[in-house]
Amino acid sequence: MINKNKSFFEAFTLIELLVVVAIIGMLASVILVSLGNARAKARDARRLSDAHQVRSGLDLYQINAGGYPDLSKWVIGNEIKCNSTDIMAVPKDPGVGTDYVYTSKGTGFSSGSCSGDMVYNGYSFQFVLEKDSDLGPAGTYCLQNTTGITQGACP
Repeated sequence: MINKNKSFFEAFTLIELLVVVAIIGMLASVILVSLGNARAKARDARRLSDAHQVRSGLDLYQINAGGYPDLSKWVIGNEIKCNSTDIMAVPKDPGVGTDYVYTSKGTGFSSGSCSGDMVYNGYSFQFVLEKDSDLGPAGTYCLQNTTGITQGACP
């Protein structure tokens, strides 16, 4: 005997659907927060990589030119050269509205081996980390030829 009062298809109740939507919403918000932290850490990893590449490039420039380049050569996206030798590309900070700060330091003199360009006996390279890293807490860091990477703004 067939019961004609019972519906052939059963559906979810409104409460069950709202609970599922709420759970999905909470999971999505947790994932988005995690991605935000991962993106900030990725930008910081890029900044640290750029700092090490800048240090290597500036050391190479110093070997070729006898000093470090003038501030006028530090144009984002341009290639720093000594004569016709490409030394390094000037990096751009991966953040929004932030830039690396390069400064020529010390005494300036004319380079005999780099087409008479002005070179200096020191430099500073300042960058900002968004998250804590192996270097220390988030904040401003300074790379100099004499001290390496230190916490705080460049003097």
